[in-house]
Amino acid sequence: MRADTLDKIAAAANAAGLDAIIAMSPENFAYLAGNRLLPPYRPATRHLMVVARPDGETVLFVPETEAPEAARAFPGVAAATWADGEETAMEPLAGALWDMSLSAARVGIETDHLAASDLLALGAALPRAEFVPAEGLFARARAIKTGREIELMRRTAGMADEAAAAALAMCRAGIAEFEIAAEITRSLYRRGAEGISSLMVASGPPGSRMTPVPGGRVVERGDEVRIELAPRLEGYHATVRRTGLVGRTAPGGATGTRAAQAWSSLAAMIGPGAAGRDIARAHLKAIAPFEAPPKLTLGHGIGLGPREPPLLGAGGAAVLEEGMVLVLEPLVHDRRRGFDLPAKEMVLVTASGAENLTAERAGMPAQDAEDG
Repeated sequence: MRADTLDKIAAAANAAGLDAIIAMSPENFAYLAGNRLLPPYRPATRHLMVVARPDGETVLFVPETEAPEAARAFPGVAAATWADGEETAMEPLAGALWDMSLSAARVGIETDHLAASDLLALGAALPRAEFVPAEGLFARARAIKTGREIELMRRTAGMADEAAAAALAMCRAGIAEFEIAAEITRSLYRRGAEGISSLMVASGPPGSRMTPVPGGRVVERGDEVRIELAPRLEGYHATVRRTGLVGRTAPGGATGTRAAQAWSSLAAMIGPGAAGRDIARAHLKAIAPFEAPPKLTLGHGIGLGPREPPLLGAGGAAVLEEGMVLVLEPLVHDRRRGFDLPAKEMVLVTASGAENLTAERAGMPAQDAEDG
């Protein structure tokens, strides 16, 4: 079990007046237990759960077929099981809660993950228990990373940064998109990635509509190349997007300077206590000269999910706190002057401001790719 996150959830459950809380989505199971029992594409009906009490007592709830692996992965942790042939796992779960003296307890549960039929079945099996939504409690806890999570995400973000920079450096006239994508894949796994959630390589003349799925198109001189990748490490995501110009000079002069200033002013606004809506509105004002198209959000959190709270938008209510990890994805756009900056970078909110996790080059409006 992850002692740091388990203690955090136990304290939150206690503060919310819960007798127990159940992690049942893959992300929240991984938050408390790690992802050792989680294959990449697990059916929703293959329930894996962690039942945690405020005093730290935990019980795993796993299918019978996975009980031996659970015992090896979590020695000393009690486990309740259910048979794969059973029509529903809710009756065995109710039995496990009964054995934990929770038959008439107040239990936090992920109502946004559990099927309505399962929730009704659980309530029928334990009519004296009160099941209350706990997804907000998990989201709040996961938004502020522990020290272990921060170091893990720093490693994952660095991996993404290095792979994206290497891929952009190999962009030249005559290379096919799928060759760039293949090198990104090799690069990420060489660097220790355990999976890749998404991968985009798109090329074409600036201003054209690009196909985000890498194919056989051969990059030409003057093309714009967009690269986006999202590796995973121990279940935690990172993401980065870069834009390069093949055989052309990146925007300079007033345009490049103002774009760099837009990035710098955005980073300067990030810190504990900053309101997401104020950051978004100030950034929209800063990039107004670039004719930026409407954008719903400026950024969002990231962690065990590729997109998590908080959301940074002009109408949002998020307030930043130390320990949050954010994906910033502003779009600076000015076709009249041949300039476009679709980018994604990751930052950590620190006590003194923001630490850039993915890009020392984030202040640059674009990257020059090689001229073939």
